[in-house]
Amino acid sequence: MKLALVVPGSRAAVENARYRELFPQLLPMSVAYLAAVLEQDGHETVIIDQVPARLDNPGLVRRLLEERPDAVGVSLLTTTVEHALEMISLLRQEAPELPIIAGNQHASMFADDLLTHRAADYVVRGEGEVTIVELARALQDGTGVEGILGLSFRRGDENMHNPDRPIVTDLDTLPYPAWHRVDLFNPSYMELPVIGVYSTPLAIMASRGCPYGCVYCSQDKQYKKVRLRKVTKVVDEIEEHVDRYGVEWLTFNDAYFPWNRRQGLEFADEMIKRGLHKRVRWTTESRVDRVDEELMLRLKESWLEVIFFGFESGNQAIL
Repeated sequence: MKLALVVPGSRAAVENARYRELFPQLLPMSVAYLAAVLEQDGHETVIIDQVPARLDNPGLVRRLLEERPDAVGVSLLTTTVEHALEMISLLRQEAPELPIIAGNQHASMFADDLLTHRAADYVVRGEGEVTIVELARALQDGTGVEGILGLSFRRGDENMHNPDRPIVTDLDTLPYPAWHRVDLFNPSYMELPVIGVYSTPLAIMASRGCPYGCVYCSQDKQYKKVRLRKVTKVVDEIEEHVDRYGVEWLTFNDAYFPWNRRQGLEFADEMIKRGLHKRVRWTTESRVDRVDEELMLRLKESWLEVIFFGFESGNQAIL
């Protein structure tokens, strides 16, 4: 199978150059993981990130038709879904038989709506690495999809929702993201001047999930359980990416990193031991109750350059 994995942009990001300057694109980590597991299973993939590719919706559809995929996967977030649905409608007109697979947070929450309005033929709910591989095999072999956990699909006039798929418990069993399918040093990714970053910060995942369940956040809905990778495995990945791609910056895509003092100190020690603290700078997000002075100084020594703390509101009632 050949699968085209699409990351739609919002209308503002696609049409407004000033908006793109103010809000640079983040690397499509979730889609890169999907491409990695699909390629590991023998399939061919192409990743099309709409904003860095400078494609409007008609241009994106033309690009998809040129690629001649056997199926198209579309990553849907609420901030981009309106624009993405317009693209899908155009694609339906040009290639009505092409299977469309929707995934990511918006698709997981609104599978019924997408299927009812034929915005998707299949919806991969939740973490999609195993589900997307089983679906690709079924589409390739022409077999049924009724037994694929975590999948929603349309049968006649009825929406079908298979049971949820158990989450991946050991994140270190996943292959590294397929960054070779991404234009890493596209200018849309490279500059984050608001924090003084002028080179692509390569995304790293050290964990999934969050124990806090804040009502304004989707972490606890998308990732049902907290799972941490081994620190040495995370640093192995960083070392490989620095060697292979020559990246100068990293950023963690976790709910927050590090999770605690022990993990943070172990990570800093491992980075320093391998000399990576002289080769790559990094950024992260954290909570004010998860750090102390000793930890922050050690992380700085490992070349932590920027850290974000969440201040969604200073008023606890609003939170």
